[in-house]
Amino acid sequence: MAKVNVRFFGVMRADSGMGNAEIDAACVGNMLDKINGLLEGKLSLTFADALIYINGVRCKSKKARLKDGDEVLFISPATVSAE
Repeated sequence: MAKVNVRFFGVMRADSGMGNAEIDAACVGNMLDKINGLLEGKLSLTFADALIYINGVRCKSKKARLKDGDEVLFISPATVSAE
């Protein structure tokens, strides 16, 4: 398990009601499960719901391993409409 700092931005922050959280997790999927537990049913986050960055690098797998001190960012994806 690693202790990581999680930060939420945009709609993710507004919908979850969370700005920052410190989570103990082994991988991104495990971290999502723990975050959903903290949200107590208000919202359910999946890997596909956000752009996730670990220490500034885009995370492409929920199996990505976490290390102590990692900073994980959840950013709401922008919706672009074609006109």
